[in-house]
Amino acid sequence: MPLKAGEVLFRKALVPYGETGEDGATRAIVYPGFVKVLQDGDTLEVPHLGTVSSIAASHRDLVPAVPPEGSPRPGLLARYADPTQNPTGGEPVPYSALLNDAQGISLNVQPGKTYFLRTVNMAAFSQFYLHFDQHQLTIVEIDGVYTKPQTVDSLYIANGQRYGVLLKTKPTASRNYAFLGSMDTTKYDRVPGYLNENVTGNLIYSTTAAPAEMPVVPAFNVIDDFTLVPYDGMPLLSAAPNSQIVLNADFFQRDGQNSAGFNNITYIPQRVPSLFTALSAPPGLAEKPQIYGVNSNAFVVKLGDVVEIVINNYDAGSHPFHIHGHDVQLVARQPGVYNPPPHFKHPEQPQKNGHKGLANALGYAGNTATMPAVPMRRDTWMIAPNGYTVIRFVADNPGVWWHVEVGLAMTLVEAPKQLQQQQTLNTAMAGICKAQNIPSTGNAGGDTKNWLDLSNAVTVSSPPRGAIYP
Repeated sequence: MPLKAGEVLFRKALVPYGETGEDGATRAIVYPGFVKVLQDGDTLEVPHLGTVSSIAASHRDLVPAVPPEGSPRPGLLARYADPTQNPTGGEPVPYSALLNDAQGISLNVQPGKTYFLRTVNMAAFSQFYLHFDQHQLTIVEIDGVYTKPQTVDSLYIANGQRYGVLLKTKPTASRNYAFLGSMDTTKYDRVPGYLNENVTGNLIYSTTAAPAEMPVVPAFNVIDDFTLVPYDGMPLLSAAPNSQIVLNADFFQRDGQNSAGFNNITYIPQRVPSLFTALSAPPGLAEKPQIYGVNSNAFVVKLGDVVEIVINNYDAGSHPFHIHGHDVQLVARQPGVYNPPPHFKHPEQPQKNGHKGLANALGYAGNTATMPAVPMRRDTWMIAPNGYTVIRFVADNPGVWWHVEVGLAMTLVEAPKQLQQQQTLNTAMAGICKAQNIPSTGNAGGDTKNWLDLSNAVTVSSPPRGAIYP
């Protein structure tokens, strides 16, 4: 929910390990000076290496978080969404790579020590490689999930992914060493001449020694994160799922804008935020997905359900996908798309040019024998071009979870009956809604009398402000 200009909202979130906050975060992003890390059956306390190593990409015309009411759309989003300026729908390529919002940063280290380094890809579009010259990294955590140690030469970090790694320093301080963040330019439709795709920094062993030069890396040697094993050994959710959701992801034009969506539906925020609809709905109606509006793309699951989501990527490019509220088991993936059961039909939507997708011989068949015994868990993962990924989780976190900008999003309404028993709309949120004339009760269209009347729900995104704003 946007804040009105000049307003300040303070939220206090206590998030135990393995649980999630209201924003879907599974772990604090900033760590204290020392971090406890699970390794080889022991809890090690290691120093945190300076600040969070955030990888990002610089756009010179950044999009503000919320444009003022009635103002034109910001430049970057406007050009991306406008088919006349961007007929192919290609994502904007940034100007430069950044580490901790800068280039040429330094991290001070001492010889013979082991440091914990937290890496976060904060870029809107770019995937990154991260490489430390003549140093290896030991992965011990991904997206807040401890893993069995895995030593690598380089990291590949997709948008929104987080890695916790151990870095062991050299025994002497005879010289300094460079580290490199490099964009994966194969994901761009084009590579413009202005692009500065690399960013470097230095591990400073000695302040009297010269800074190190950028390392030459002929090829980045990275591992497949699908092979990482959670430290807690949580076994595969092998029972037949109670709920299966099939999501066909694609990019298309709708309402005169470049858009994206699942099952030919582009996500558009409704007049009433979906969480408030779930909290205010009468008994029995909160579990009906239609009250959240067609363009919230809502799926309702019950408390304790084993949920399986099959995501088909009908685009020719690989894409990161992200879920709030859970770290999920990634149980299957393959080139090709899944042929859903005959009863599954995704709804048609007017004014869209999308793909319905055809069955592929490589499609997912639900065979648990081919799934990992202890699947990797995280909340952000990559899906191959024209491929699918299957995730599973237990619906044990009542809430309403959604994510993403130009419509490639869906809403997971989890255990709404229990949600109503656990939460209420607090006064601060109610005040924010009132100040902006946003209704805080009712169905997607704000109707509190006839909850199945969605005639006032939002079905067309507003061109002046873009699809990400109501």
